[in-house]
Formats: sequence, structure tokens, C-alpha cells
Amino acid sequence: MRKLAGKILILFIPLCLLPLNILNASENTPPWILFQRGMHFYDQRNFGEAFRYFRQVTARAEHPEAEYWIGRIFENEGQNTLALRQFERALDIAYRATSDEFHIAVLLSVARIYERQERHDLYEITLLRIINDVKRAVRADMEYERVLGDRLISLGLDRVIFYFRYELDSLITPYGDLGVFYFKSARDRDAIRQLASASVIILSRLIEANRGYNPHYEYTNVRSLILSSERNDRMREYMIESGLYRYLFFLALSLDNIGEIRQANYILGFLAESVVRNNYNDISLRIRNNNFSARDKDGVKRALLFNRGN
Repeated sequence: MRKLAGKILILFIPLCLLPLNILNASENTPPWILFQRGMHFYDQRNFGEAFRYFRQVTARAEHPEAEYWIGRIFENEGQNTLALRQFERALDIAYRATSDEFHIAVLLSVARIYERQERHDLYEITLLRIINDVKRAVRADMEYERVLGDRLISLGLDRVIFYFRYELDSLITPYGDLGVFYFKSARDRDAIRQLASASVIILSRLIEANRGYNPHYEYTNVRSLILSSERNDRMREYMIESGLYRYLFFLALSLDNIGEIRQANYILGFLAESVVRNNYNDISLRIRNNNFSARDKDGVKRALLFNRGN
């Protein structure tokens, strides 16, 4: 399911699967074993021991993953400046990483810190860098988001998913988070382009997963795709972890803001029907049913964004 969710993971071997003699590290212990020990302690939130092992690794050789996880330790301890410095070190030697997408994980961590620090320009630049790097690497259409957003407005979400497929899983979080940022910044059309792109990738994976379970599955509309997929535990978990509900909710609000009320209410409607209980069910139901005046609706949006930290 982790592959399906498009998560960018830096994998490590659980210590329980390693031979017993590996657990007794010495000065001759290979760096990769030291790194696994560091990951073991990091996973236990024993950051002091994790830091010690990661530093032993970086003292012996250039190791981008160890540099990255040292940065994550600093981040967990609130040392954002030190964390950013570590992430830059990791990026400088990212070509040595075992994963081709390692630098994306690092840049997402950088973006997270910039968001926390309210350094909005750098946050946007970093997310755009990820998107453009990935698209250049696979020679994807650099105008994809603009075309998709315009088609969504003109055709509606159901038909867009029928005609478009997008499988760059590593772009789900950059697209989605950038879309939410644009919504907060009152850049609704830009938000629609990014949020639609994230949603299309996730929904494409759901269609693929449904066909894996049932070779005769045929896509009809987004509402039935989501509500039927929720009945499968693995697909429901993927929908939650990928951020689909969050991204669709802000897509609906962005559509509402530009006057696409019918499309907005359609999305809010099936979010309100969802069996996955989250912040977006009740608020979607009330907005869809027009239980707020226009002024109150704007207030609800702001409260959801800024008071709940979404």
C-alpha cells in the first residue's frame, strides 16, 4: 500500500531482522549497519542514540541519507536552522543516494520548515522546484496543471477523470500542498490547477486499484469511485494517507470562490456522504446545504484554514 500511496520513503531494515552479531557495533562496523541502528533508534524516538550512529556514518563517508535523518532529528527538536543546514548537505550529495527520488523527500522537508516559519516565498519556490524537477525527469508536459485546471472548470470533475490519467505519485503532496497554499493566498485558479492535479493522480490510482480487484470494473463518476472504494480497507487507508479528502475539499472551496457553484456542491456533496469521518464531512454538508450566508461561509473557510491548522 505504501507504493500505492506514493509516499517517498527512505527504507531501512528493522533491527530485529539483522544477525545478532550486527547489533554489537565496533569501529570496523560497516556504515550501512550503523545507519540501520540509527534508524532503529530514530523510529523509537531515541534521538540522542540515533544522532550518535548517524554521525558515525557521516564521519566515515559521504552518506546523504544519514545527513537527512540528522536534519530530521534537529527538526523534531525544533532546531529548524540546523535542520535546514543538514538538508542542504543532503542535497549537495543527493547523487549518492540509493533512491532516485531522495532529493524530493529532502525538499519536502525543507518546504515543511519554510511553511512553519511562514517564509511563504521560499515555501512556494521549493514546492514548484519539486514539481518541475520531477516533470523534467520524466519529460512530462510542463503545462499540464494549466490544461487540467482549465478542463476541470469547463468539463467538470467526472469527465476530467474520464479523459485524464496521471501517475506521478511523487507529485501528490507537492501539488496538493501548493494548491492549499494558493487557496490561502486567494489565488483560486492557481489553487484549482494544483489541487486538480493532485486529485487526478490519486483518483487514477483508485481506478487502477479497483481494476486490480475487479477486472470488469468501469469508471462512471468520482462520487461512486470514492464511496465504493471506501468499502475496501486498503483503498480507504490510501485515500486518507494521500490527503485526497483535504485536497478535494479545498478544490471545492476554490471552485466556489470563482463561481463554479454546481461543481463545488457536487464535491462537497460526496465528501459529506463519506464514511471516513474527518473535519471535512460536517463542514461540507453545511456549505453544500447553504446553511450559511455568503459572509458566514467565508468566515467558516477562514476558521477551518487558520484555527484548525489545515
